[in-house]
Amino acid sequence: MKKSYDYFKTLKEMSVAVGSAFKNMVRTNEFNAELIRFSGLKWELSNNLFNEFVAPIERNDIYNLSHCLSNEMYFISKLNNVVALVDIKDFTFIESVCNAFNMQNNVIDYFSDLKNPTRTLKYINETKATLNGVNTSVVLSIKNCLKSTEQPLLKYAVISGFFDIYKSIDETFSEIQRVVINNN
Repeated sequence: MKKSYDYFKTLKEMSVAVGSAFKNMVRTNEFNAELIRFSGLKWELSNNLFNEFVAPIERNDIYNLSHCLSNEMYFISKLNNVVALVDIKDFTFIESVCNAFNMQNNVIDYFSDLKNPTRTLKYINETKATLNGVNTSVVLSIKNCLKSTEQPLLKYAVISGFFDIYKSIDETFSEIQRVVINNN
């Protein structure tokens, strides 16, 4: 899959930008710099896909992975608008979501080493199992943190926003699994 332009490196940088945008959103409520950085990386990746000869199947794989990361950024951006209305500093699940982004970065590192697809798939499965376990604790954490609010629509928006992010991370993992399996 590697060509003269390092698509794996750019996908990794996009993943890091997504995680950084989330961390900046929850800590400073200013994540525009990461959003702009992410957009620049996506443009660079798309431009290189257009300009280089890449087999159609590989091109589609790279495009789909970048689209998965774009969905994550979209859900973070959407959640940022709602989080501005709630004080989330005391929410215990924030660190769990940050850990999910770190897991994603590790999965992309494994993915870039296609020499050992069995190890990559094993690691992805272990990571997805960990993510599902974290999901359960996040559900309880979110419910406890939001009990204090009297605004049911706000409660629903925050809960669904975090679950959209988790779902999009899981979809990214599934896409990486599909690519690894199809390329072997």
